[in-house]
Amino acid sequence: MPCVFRQGCLVQSSTTLGDTILEERIQFHDETTSLDLITLLQCTKLFMKGMSSFQLQVNCYHVYCLLSSAQSLENKLECHFTWNLDPGSHTFSRIGRVVEDFGTDEGNIWLGHIYNLQGFIQCKLGSSEEALKSFSRATETFQRLKGSDEGPWLIVNYGNLAWLHHHMGEDEKSQDYLSKVEALMSEYPAPPEEELHPEVCAEKAWTLMRFDKEKAAEFFQRAIKMQPNNIEWQSSSVMLSADTFKGNMSEITPDVLESLRSATERDPENLYVAALYLEARAAKGERIQKEAQALAERVLMRSPSFYSGMRPLLRLYRHYISKDEAVELAEKALKRHPDSRVLKRSAAICYMKKILSADCKHNTPRETITRAISLWEERIVLFEESKLRVQTTLADLYAKVDMEKADQIYEEMLNREDLPLAEKQMLYNYYAKYLFFNRKDSPRSIEYHMKAAEIPVESNHRQTSIKELEKTLKRSRNPQMCEEIWSILNSLENQPETQNQFQAAELFQKAVRMEPNNVEWQSSWAILSADSFKPFMEDMTPEVLEKVKSATERDPDNLYVAALYLNAQGAKEKQIRDEAKYLAGKILEKPMHNYCGINLLIKLYRKYLSVDEAVEIADEAGEHMCSQPISRKGATLETRGEMSVF
Repeated sequence: MPCVFRQGCLVQSSTTLGDTILEERIQFHDETTSLDLITLLQCTKLFMKGMSSFQLQVNCYHVYCLLSSAQSLENKLECHFTWNLDPGSHTFSRIGRVVEDFGTDEGNIWLGHIYNLQGFIQCKLGSSEEALKSFSRATETFQRLKGSDEGPWLIVNYGNLAWLHHHMGEDEKSQDYLSKVEALMSEYPAPPEEELHPEVCAEKAWTLMRFDKEKAAEFFQRAIKMQPNNIEWQSSSVMLSADTFKGNMSEITPDVLESLRSATERDPENLYVAALYLEARAAKGERIQKEAQALAERVLMRSPSFYSGMRPLLRLYRHYISKDEAVELAEKALKRHPDSRVLKRSAAICYMKKILSADCKHNTPRETITRAISLWEERIVLFEESKLRVQTTLADLYAKVDMEKADQIYEEMLNREDLPLAEKQMLYNYYAKYLFFNRKDSPRSIEYHMKAAEIPVESNHRQTSIKELEKTLKRSRNPQMCEEIWSILNSLENQPETQNQFQAAELFQKAVRMEPNNVEWQSSWAILSADSFKPFMEDMTPEVLEKVKSATERDPDNLYVAALYLNAQGAKEKQIRDEAKYLAGKILEKPMHNYCGINLLIKLYRKYLSVDEAVEIADEAGEHMCSQPISRKGATLETRGEMSVF
């Protein structure tokens, strides 16, 4: 029989005991818990089999108590496990590697926070015992740095321990730490207008710097408002504000620049802030070379870490002093600390910027390039980096001394089948540049710029490829190439923005549901669904292919849909010559316009049938347009006296 707990837990079941009851849903006033319900229910299933109805209800109630306990714990705690820390595009393992580089020097005032964050990440990665060690180190560190066994700075740490022990099934220890948290919150309450104690607010801000910089800035401001004299919090807040401009320090606002200046005076030992301030001044045109040299000597005396100041200082040298001096400074630091991951990564970047910059001398010594490659490969291993951009950079470095190795790296990337469209577009753009500048292969370079431009993802990579194609149109004497380029550019001019395309598809779908017999709406919906696959028709999903096929049957006069369907069939290696010839005859009889199907027809011939026949169709279409009483813009192109169509 169904069992119901009116305390807020409803277990919906059938009369069958055991498996069935646990496959149903458990609800808590429409709220979800942070525990993995599926895992918990599957484990509980093992001891429920064969029980009486009464025993089953008792054990279901036990499950309810466990889940309620987790929900209650979450409501009572302010700690890493309740802050909804989302790594976003990164992973916890990658963030963990960054945290390892923060440094564990005794003088680091954030050392307790570092251990807390490490413990949280270790737990997320499945190492509860290691997490417990880190949280215990955090406790000891806070007590040592603060000179007291108890204080509000332990609220987050004890909260983490309460949560971890609960996670490990040690509820008695969990309750002990929960009691400690409640005692600290009672003794050190938050100000009347705030929910959090300033120490909790500051640790949350510091932690969020790795996950959500905007929220981190907000919590730092709240903490500083409660304790305006805390220098470290002020410095961290300023660093956050300035870091948003590190891509273009010349645009740093006067208020942030003034905040940096004030921070250097209040916190003279914070060399990261000092380096940011010098970088900002250099970007404004000030001469800072002597100050930079003096700061470099101070930074070299420190143990290398993420916030030692070396990273922004090397960036300052590269951009505003000298790339060669940046390399020298990085090597000097590495001699003092040859095993530092942070320094190896920074040195690799300095070498890369020096060798791959536009002003790099062609006679760069081979040993310099070899050193750059060695550091870059070591960086990839140390940080377990698989990003496409890191790999393309390695290939570009190899191109200076070993072209075959560079080719191999690019070929391996081009053969990857797991790349999202945005990364594929970036790869095509980079490979096009590699072919042009290193292989001196202009035709293949243009081919990959066309591939990058065709991918329907708006980005800088797409725009730079489009610009290269436009330049080629102006200088090329190859009518066939110009025809292909013009076809792509013309289709891009008429292509809706991706976001609008999605919105239009949704609206057409709604309209079709209300009027399912409207053929034109169905065809437009099919076109929008298929257009996103135009660069890679072979990837078209079966449901979209079926939608396009149905549209061709319902709307036989829509030649754009017919051309789309034949392109998809060609990509699937179907025999389409007879159908393509028939379609070409029908399209060429009609007036030329954006959705007449001519561009898709030319693409179909070019990719799957015959380039020569594609050119003939393009020429015939161009003549047809010349005879039409409409604007020829977009139909013909005068390129050094030669006409290229589409």
